[in-house]
Amino acid sequence: MYENLGKTRGPGVAWAAFVAFVVPVLVFLAALAGADALLRKRLEGRALTLAGFLLAAGITLTAIVLIRLIRARWTASNRKQQKQGFGLRPRGHK
Repeated sequence: MYENLGKTRGPGVAWAAFVAFVVPVLVFLAALAGADALLRKRLEGRALTLAGFLLAAGITLTAIVLIRLIRARWTASNRKQQKQGFGLRPRGHK
């Protein structure tokens, strides 16, 4: 069974997993650090923590939506090119 799974052809999932899990975490951490630096002069204590979290969460959600839109357009473009006989092809096809 595992031998058959090893021979499976298709797109790799490593890049998709990286984009789905690691990129949003990195975006959130960077946005949180940036929000802290921007808001530190204006707010303090719990207000700073809450405002920084909400700003970072909003930026992260925006990044996730943009990544999904870009990926959807890129996937649709590749499918269209494959139907026309050029562009990226699945593994195992020549």
